[in-house]
Amino acid sequence: MHRRSQTGINAVVFASWMTLFSGTASLCNADVFELVGGGKLTGTIVGESEGNSYRIKTTEGIEVTIAKNKLTSKPRTKDSDIDKIYQAYTKLVESSKDTADANREIASEFVKGQKLLYEAHMERVTELDPADKKAWDALGYRKDKLDQWVRGETLQMSRGLVKEFTGRGWTTPHARAIAEIQAKRTAAESALRKEISMHLRNLNQTGPRSFDAKQFFQTLDNPLAIKEILKLLKADIENGGNGLDYIEILERMPGNSATDAFIDIASNVGLGSNVPPPVVSRALDALQRTEWSSDSAVNAFVGELNSQLSKKEKDLKRIDRAGSNLQTVGDKRAIVALINSLFSVVTKTTTIPGTQAMTRDGGVSTSSPRTISNTVNYNHASVLQALTMITGASYGYDTQEWRYWYAREFAVTNMDLRRDE
Repeated sequence: MHRRSQTGINAVVFASWMTLFSGTASLCNADVFELVGGGKLTGTIVGESEGNSYRIKTTEGIEVTIAKNKLTSKPRTKDSDIDKIYQAYTKLVESSKDTADANREIASEFVKGQKLLYEAHMERVTELDPADKKAWDALGYRKDKLDQWVRGETLQMSRGLVKEFTGRGWTTPHARAIAEIQAKRTAAESALRKEISMHLRNLNQTGPRSFDAKQFFQTLDNPLAIKEILKLLKADIENGGNGLDYIEILERMPGNSATDAFIDIASNVGLGSNVPPPVVSRALDALQRTEWSSDSAVNAFVGELNSQLSKKEKDLKRIDRAGSNLQTVGDKRAIVALINSLFSVVTKTTTIPGTQAMTRDGGVSTSSPRTISNTVNYNHASVLQALTMITGASYGYDTQEWRYWYAREFAVTNMDLRRDE
């Protein structure tokens, strides 16, 4: 353990602050300066040059001059400040006894913001007073199963945990591996977005750049580009385009990687228009290529029917679109949801204007407008069409008759509701 000095604070503590405050590297007082455009510099300000630059001594003892406008953070300490701290600390250490209370006071009052000195004094506290739980906690120690104080990191590792990918906490190796994969994916998606943006700008150029851009989009089949291509497709539709160039890229994506994008397009693109844009039918065609993508689409469209919507105009259109989509993909498993979504009960508000009437004295009085609310049924024609097409039956919007029919055809005979092969 640490050696004791005959008078004053422990010798190792004294040696530690001598190193920390020595001229070439004052680590405890060094600043970390972030440079404009990236990069960091660790050191201490030692002066200014004509008011526009700082002279900084790095922790390696090298003096550099950095223009103020090249730094994103402002220096805090100067050598003169360090000298004052050095003298005050020296005087305090020499006059203090090597007791637990004295070390506690110096750690909490004088060097709390200086990590290495703070820990040096707190370690001395644990030597002089092993029962001081706060001191052990401050140093990152925890009790193990044997009631022994061990480093927090040691205890976590003994539990099979590892540092999080961000370095902030502890997690399982499996969770860290997932985080690392996600971080790499995010970085790759970011790089691909920049590449897509560059080639989009070059499409309108002439020469090799335009040729390379066209080749890039004609061969693009990287699933990491799906989110960006979907965003570009929607923007193109909103700006009056047809989005067909982008749907072609999504159709080239391998396997079922673009399934979620096709479902999004089928459910949301052109929702406010009476006639969906052509990309919607292309998306529905793509969803029927494999059993997996078709099942995913049915689940998503049925989910739109079953969701708790507020029955605003946009919500009613979403139900209409879901019915239209189910009519295209067709699946008996959607029958119950379709029956329950044949119509929506909506509240309509009507304002009756005030009326005017003659008063006894020959004047005119005007009554206040009145608001009347009543509920009406909004029939979803696309839902009925899908239900009729899938079942071959027709009971209009009479949900009760549809439920009787369903009980006769399916619930009683226990017919297989899986998709027809």
